[in-house]
Formats: sequence, C-alpha cells, structure tokens
Amino acid sequence: MMPKITEVAVRIFSAKPKLHGLSKRECHILHCMVMGMPDHETAEKVGLTTRTVRDKINKIKQLYNASNRCHLMSILFGIEFPAP
Repeated sequence: MMPKITEVAVRIFSAKPKLHGLSKRECHILHCMVMGMPDHETAEKVGLTTRTVRDKINKIKQLYNASNRCHLMSILFGIEFPAP
C-alpha cells in the first residue's frame, strides 16, 4: 500500500538526510533543491553559475547512485515508494 502524502511529508520534515562526503556548498545546493528553488535561483543564492549548480547536482547524484533528483531525495531522506 502506498504511503499517504501526509505520512511522507512528516517523514521528510523530521528526517535528517544522509549527507556523507558533501561540502558545505553542496549541502547548501541540496537545501535549495529541497525547498523547490530552480537552478538559476540556487545559483544566485550560493554565488555560482547555473551550469556549476547543475554540475554539482550531477556529482551528488553520482555519489549516491541516484538516477534523477527525485531518486536522490528518496535516498537522502530514506523514503522508499512501492512499485506501481
């Protein structure tokens, strides 16, 4: 059975993500990503170019063997969704 959206939200907001091997800047970029900021806004906030932000996100995805950003968030916050 699929978890209810409220259960998932509570788990996300109460979870401590597994951030091993990341720099402060990469953690800042992830924070912006979790907050739903687009790459260009994240770039402004952390003082990088949009391309560099995307490169850093790709590096983080590789580090965690994530196929995309959603998969990365599920890995970091320990949330698994059952297959449909």
